[in-house]
Amino acid sequence: MAQACIVIADQGFTSIASFLVGVLIARSCTRAEYGVFVMGLSLIRFIIGIQESLVSVPYTVQYPRYGKEGRNACLGSNVVLQLSICFVVLIGFVVGSRVTSALGENVALARIVFALCAASLALMIREFLRFVLLAELRVWTCLAMGLAANVLTIGALSWTQHNCTLSASGAFLIITCCSGIPAVIVSLLYWRQPRFMANQIRRDCVSNWDLGKWLLARTLAYVVAVSTYPFALAAFDGTTQVGVYGACLQLALLLNPLFMGLSSYLRPRTARVATDNPRRLRSMVFTMVAGLSLPIVMLVTAALIWGDWAMVHLYGPGYGGTRWILVTCVLATGMYVLGAPFSIAFEAVRRTDLTFIGRFVGAVATLTVGVAGTRMLGPQGAAVGLLCSHAVCNVYWVSKLQALEQSAPDTEPVFVQVIG
Repeated sequence: MAQACIVIADQGFTSIASFLVGVLIARSCTRAEYGVFVMGLSLIRFIIGIQESLVSVPYTVQYPRYGKEGRNACLGSNVVLQLSICFVVLIGFVVGSRVTSALGENVALARIVFALCAASLALMIREFLRFVLLAELRVWTCLAMGLAANVLTIGALSWTQHNCTLSASGAFLIITCCSGIPAVIVSLLYWRQPRFMANQIRRDCVSNWDLGKWLLARTLAYVVAVSTYPFALAAFDGTTQVGVYGACLQLALLLNPLFMGLSSYLRPRTARVATDNPRRLRSMVFTMVAGLSLPIVMLVTAALIWGDWAMVHLYGPGYGGTRWILVTCVLATGMYVLGAPFSIAFEAVRRTDLTFIGRFVGAVATLTVGVAGTRMLGPQGAAVGLLCSHAVCNVYWVSKLQALEQSAPDTEPVFVQVIG
C-alpha cells in the first residue's frame, strides 16, 4: 500500500505540473496559439502510446517471468526496441519539418514541429525509464526523477512567462530539457547493466509484437476516439475553439493522478497476480472500479458548483461561460478512468485483442456521433462525443469480462482458461 501511495504521489505531481503548464501557456498566449499547443500535446500522447504498446507494457508484463540474467537480457532487447522507435520518430519529424518549411507559408509552424520532435524524444526516454523502474518496484527512484523534471519544468516556464517570452514552441523546448536531464542522470546512477544478445533481441521482438500488436491497434483506435476532436474543432471552427476545449479538458484531467498512479502501480501487480494467482483478478477489477467511483463523483460535483469560476480565474476572462463543457469533460474523463481496471486485467491475461475492440467501438462512436456533435455544437459537442466514446467502450469491456466468467467452469480459474 505504501508503494501505491508513492506512485500515486508521483503521478499527482506530474498531473499538477501538466495542469500548471497548461495554465501558464493559456495565460501567456492567445487562445489560438494555445489551441496549437493542445494539438501538439495530442501528437506527443499518440507517439508515447505507440511506445507503451510495443515496448513498455510488454516489458512490464514479461518482467516477472524472467530470472536475474533473463531480466538483464530482456532489458537489453527493449532498449534496442526503444532506440529504434526513437529513430523512426526522429525521421518522421525531420520529414514533417522539411515539408512544412517547403510550403513556405508558416515558419512558426515549422518551428513548432522541431520543438515537438525534441519534446517527444525526451518524454519517450523518460517514460521508458519510468516503466523499467516500476517493473522493478523502485518507486522512490521513479518519484525522484518525476519530481525533479516537474519542478524544473514549472520553474523554467514561470521564469519565461515572467519575462513575457513564453510561447508554444518555447514551452516544448523547455519540456525537452527539463524532462531529459533528470532521465539521463537517473539512467547513469541507477541503471542496471543490460545485456545485448542477438538471439534474445529477436525473441523479445517477436514476443513484444505478439502482445503489443493489439495494444498498438488499441492505441490507434484510441487516438481516433480521443484526438480527433481537437483537429475536428480546428477544421470546423479554428484553433481558438481548440483552446477552449483543451482548457476544459486539462482541468478535467485533475483525475489523472488517480488514474495514472493506480495504473502504473497496478499494471505490474496485476501481471504478477495473473502469473501466481489468476483467480484474484476478477475481484481486483471490481475493487478498483468501486474505489475510483467516489473521487469521480466528487470532482463532477465540484465542476457543477465552481466550474465557471475556476475557468475564469485560472485561464482568464476569455474562458468564461464554459461550465457545462467542463462538466462534460469531467464526466468523460471519469468514464475513461473507470475503464482502466478492465484494460489492465485484459493486458495481464494477454487478451489485448479485447482492449483493441473496445477502443475500436469507441472510435466508431467518435467518427459518427462525436464528429457530428462537434460540427453542430463546437466544444460542447466535442465533450459529449468524448463521453459517448468512453461509455460505449466500457460497456463492451464489462460484457466481455462477464462473458469470460460465465464461460469458465467453477473448477478452473477463468483467466487461466483464457490464456491456456
